[in-house]
Amino acid sequence: MDTLLNAIHKTVPYGHAAKLADKIGMSQKILSNKVNPDNEHHQLTVLELCRLMPAADDYQVLIVMADMFGFKIEKKQPSTVKNIISALLTVESEHGDVSRTLGEALEDGRLTRDERTAILREVNEAIDSLHGLKESVHGSKV
Repeated sequence: MDTLLNAIHKTVPYGHAAKLADKIGMSQKILSNKVNPDNEHHQLTVLELCRLMPAADDYQVLIVMADMFGFKIEKKQPSTVKNIISALLTVESEHGDVSRTLGEALEDGRLTRDERTAILREVNEAIDSLHGLKESVHGSKV
C-alpha cells in the first residue's frame, strides 16, 4: 500500500500543486493534503484520481494499482490509416487461409476430424483478425 500512496504523492510534483489543483477544480491545500501519504483522514476519491492523472500526465498510480492485483497494463497506441490498412490486409489473408483450408479439405468430398479442426482454427484466426480491424477503426485518429 505504501507504493500506491507514494505513487499518488509523486503525481503532484513539488511546486505544481496549485496548477494541478486548478485543472481538477480543487484548492491547492486540499489537493496537497489528499496526496500526502502520511495523511490518513483526507484521501483522493477514485473520480478525483481519474481527473488528476491526465491533468498531471502521470499514470504511475494506475500501473501500481494494476500490479497490486497481478495485472500489467500498457497504453494503447492510436491507430493510423496505415494500421487500418495493415489490419484489413490481415483480414484478407486470414480469409484466404479459410478458403484454402476448406477447399483442400473438401477435395475428397468428406471432412475428417483433423480437417474440421484445421478449418475451425483458420475460422477463429479470421475472426480474431476482424476483431483487430474493428479495434483499429475504433481507435483511429484519422
